[in-house]
Amino acid sequence: MNAAMKWRWAYVPVIIVLGLIWYEFWSSGVFKGGENAPVSQGTPETMPVAETIPATAAATVSAATKAVVQLPPEPVLDPFDQLLKEPPPISLSVQNATLKQTIDALNKTLSPAFPIQFGGGAQDSKLISLEIKNKSFWEVLEAIEAQSPFEVQDNGNGFRVVQYGQGIRNFERRGPIMIYPTQFAYVRTNSGQMQPGGTRQARMQLNIMLAIDPRVHVIRHMPLALLGGEDDLGQAIDVNQQNNQAYSTSESNVWQQGVSWPAPDKMGKNMAKLQFLVRYTALGGETETSLEDVENKKDQTFDFGERRLRLARCDVNNGRLQIQVVPADEQSDPPKTTLTIVNGQGVSIGTIQGVNGQVPAGGGPYKLVVKGPRTKEVSTTLELQGIPLP
Repeated sequence: MNAAMKWRWAYVPVIIVLGLIWYEFWSSGVFKGGENAPVSQGTPETMPVAETIPATAAATVSAATKAVVQLPPEPVLDPFDQLLKEPPPISLSVQNATLKQTIDALNKTLSPAFPIQFGGGAQDSKLISLEIKNKSFWEVLEAIEAQSPFEVQDNGNGFRVVQYGQGIRNFERRGPIMIYPTQFAYVRTNSGQMQPGGTRQARMQLNIMLAIDPRVHVIRHMPLALLGGEDDLGQAIDVNQQNNQAYSTSESNVWQQGVSWPAPDKMGKNMAKLQFLVRYTALGGETETSLEDVENKKDQTFDFGERRLRLARCDVNNGRLQIQVVPADEQSDPPKTTLTIVNGQGVSIGTIQGVNGQVPAGGGPYKLVVKGPRTKEVSTTLELQGIPLP
């Protein structure tokens, strides 16, 4: 072996060592972009998200993004349910109009179940100019009242606007409902037959006006229920004694009611809060349902719009089919329905106006078709705050 060849073999160990070092570098991930790769020093605009924020923050952002994506969509309400939750906005345009002319224009915009009536007043000379777009009914009414103060009164079956006083203050509203106090009194009475030395506790008497958007067709309502409250001294009121809770028999979107509670020994300056429960029944179009083989389904319950009904009777006697439908809870008023009975050949054999009646039997199996107004019970709470004590 000559000297040149010996020199070349002397480099073999060096080459092997360098190869091992290169292999270790390659395996570490430096050249693969692995976790041991050097961090880029590029600008924030060009750096990946994982390089501009800590890994934990990046994981949080990723988790939050996934959570947002997974949220279920908001349910789409039908027009009736939407009206009862949050009535659609309205627009109103009037120039140099009296209050009566403004109310007439508002009625044309609303097409209400019960048109708003104008009750006159001493300030009808005040002219109103408004250009309102896509606002709630109450916001429009508030804008009108700001230019020509009025009060809302019960018209027997709806609104009556009377141009009087300083307007409406201390009100609370939610969706289609508004309440506001009209009179607050400290009442102390005595009986002519009370024993000497006897006392009778004074009471606080508050009158409340409740009004519902005139586009809602209210067919009945419960008296306003006082749930609780406290004055500015932190004294809670006693709500054990309440008025009889029974549905009204009249249709009206406006009603006034008084609530009372024992007066405290030490009076504050105002009622910090008072909570009320509002309950009413609204009418919204027609609904229909059917029940097959009714002769075999006595005492069964079924859905009728938002209500639950029960087939209380389905008997054939002396060639007559007798039918009766009642509310399933036995507490509600009977629904206003039309009952149509169809025989086994698919032919109508009679119609009953109401919930109880009979038709000639025509051969089963029988099908009962129930039609009537769609109604819904509405229940919500509202709170008045900062009402000055008498």
